[in-house]
Amino acid sequence: MKRVIYGLIVLWLTACSSAPPPRPPLEDNALQWTQRGQDAFRRGEWQEALDAYQEGLRIYASIEQGDGIGVELLNIATVQYAMGDIVAMDKTLDRVLNNVGVPAVHRAEAAYRRAYAKLNAADADGAAAWLEQALQRCAPIDCAALGAMYNLRARLALLRGDTVVADTDARRAAEANRRHGDQIEEANSQRLLADAALRSANGAQALALYEQTLTLDKATAQTRKIVLDLLGAARAAAMLGRTDVVAYLERARSVAESIDDAVLAQQVDATRRELVQK
Repeated sequence: MKRVIYGLIVLWLTACSSAPPPRPPLEDNALQWTQRGQDAFRRGEWQEALDAYQEGLRIYASIEQGDGIGVELLNIATVQYAMGDIVAMDKTLDRVLNNVGVPAVHRAEAAYRRAYAKLNAADADGAAAWLEQALQRCAPIDCAALGAMYNLRARLALLRGDTVVADTDARRAAEANRRHGDQIEEANSQRLLADAALRSANGAQALALYEQTLTLDKATAQTRKIVLDLLGAARAAAMLGRTDVVAYLERARSVAESIDDAVLAQQVDATRRELVQK
């Protein structure tokens, strides 16, 4: 089964409304290695990506470029997580967290990634502890990952059955994601709001939110999440006693089959047995 991978850090570039000043040749060289790593990662060639990012890191370290060091270490951690090497990933994240020369935004991201990995390893308490560290670092500077962090906190609240806190954090997340223009995370916020409404037995609100989320996920081609949206919509429709439950399920099965995802297809079948074949 493929490991769920958190967001890949993009090339380090100076954000500026005008043309940035020319970079030293060494920084240009490092950026080229980062791009090679990105390309290899997208092809699923983990070792090639890892080697490229490590070369970029070596160059940034040679000139003490803290921003580049932070980006490359996070990229390396992403590949290690994809490879299932959690021990190596933790050591790499420690290098970000303990390096005062790395900007606060990257240290916040490192804490968030550790929280994410802890939650996926079913360690909710560990995830909560690291997430609070991430938020403490991120909130004062309104870093780009703030919405993702609130989304993760909403997920933790849902795991505890606290739909009120989940709704509050998902709304905070949605606001932050819209502010930063992150449509993928905004869709995640909407789905969490829908999940909270569904657990609160508000079928009408849940269905409307799942439909809104579906629109966002289609716009960004988030295929697997489209299946989750359709399954949520099916549950909400069943709660409302609507006749289109099967239609939602068949759409979800079709999407799962189109990407040859057996796990999602099994999830659709289990939901169908639960909702229709009682």
